[in-house]
Amino acid sequence: MFITKETFQKLMPKFEECIIHIGTDKTGTKTLQWFFARNRSNLSRNGILYPKTFGDANHFFLSTALCNINKIGHRRKEFGLTQKHLIEIFRNEISDSFRKEIQKENCTKLLISSESLYVNMNTIEEIQRLKNFLDEFVNKYKIVVYIRPQHEHQISGFSTRCLMGSTDKQILPRVKEKKSYINYEKIIGMWVHVFNDENIFPKIFARKEFLDENIKKDFISFLGLNWNDFEDIENRNSSISANAQQFLLEINQYLPEFIGNKKNPNRGDLRLLISSTQKGKGLFPNRKESENFFKIFTESNESFRKKWFPERRELFEVDFTKYPEQVRQYQEIDSSFFKIFAELWTAKQEQIIQLQKKLELK
Repeated sequence: MFITKETFQKLMPKFEECIIHIGTDKTGTKTLQWFFARNRSNLSRNGILYPKTFGDANHFFLSTALCNINKIGHRRKEFGLTQKHLIEIFRNEISDSFRKEIQKENCTKLLISSESLYVNMNTIEEIQRLKNFLDEFVNKYKIVVYIRPQHEHQISGFSTRCLMGSTDKQILPRVKEKKSYINYEKIIGMWVHVFNDENIFPKIFARKEFLDENIKKDFISFLGLNWNDFEDIENRNSSISANAQQFLLEINQYLPEFIGNKKNPNRGDLRLLISSTQKGKGLFPNRKESENFFKIFTESNESFRKKWFPERRELFEVDFTKYPEQVRQYQEIDSSFFKIFAELWTAKQEQIIQLQKKLELK
């Protein structure tokens, strides 16, 4: 039975508190999200709802729905949400579905986790839209965000960019401090503008900063819960080997993730196959490159430290000696080999698609 917004507000009490974990990306977010999803029933017994409406583990449906309507990013392309009226329909569906989910629960707190809230909702207008959406259901908020040195963030993210179809061989991209989404002072400052200082909880992503050097225990402690009430999981790591990274950088030229605004059906499950079978250490920049990239953010990092971590001498403790002075060079390989593979892969994918259509007709 459909329930209107007005009727819902009369019948259902609001959550006392909403904890929103916004990432950042490449700070153990996947590990935390799978941990939350595995322990959904345990969280519920402790009065915390980890909803399914916004996504089973990663709640990326929220940013997909609430980003500015003219933004056609990766997720919207993936779900065919490339027209404004379709995005509006999706927004209404998310809202209706969440109301229905809440009716079945008896929790006093709401937990949301998605790095796409940080990565994709990068204007005050979008963050305010998120709050306006949640205000129907929530009384007060806590925003949790883990941060790490910017060069480490980009090195860790290089595998992800390769898997998502990138052909850019720059591990550390050219950026400007004031415009970069890893300028923590700027982006988290937008969240402060909407949710206020007292509701923002920045944390340093470093093992020695966590309770028992465990980010899952650290978060459970932040929630005020007992670790023994929860089932542990292995940490998730999406890093792929240097050879796999180089392979993808070449093959992505011939098997792009998207063609225009549509997902390329001939790419198939290449991303899943590579990420599940080719794990390992990826390519690294050299020491000088790492130092120079980190220095770009000297001013904003210092301002962020003064505001949020005044007890620390530096925002991050960084050891550049772990980066080699000389690194393995990208190996140029005859592109014709990758073109042949792409043609063979495409032919096989087309056969699979045709077979699936035949099976659906039976």
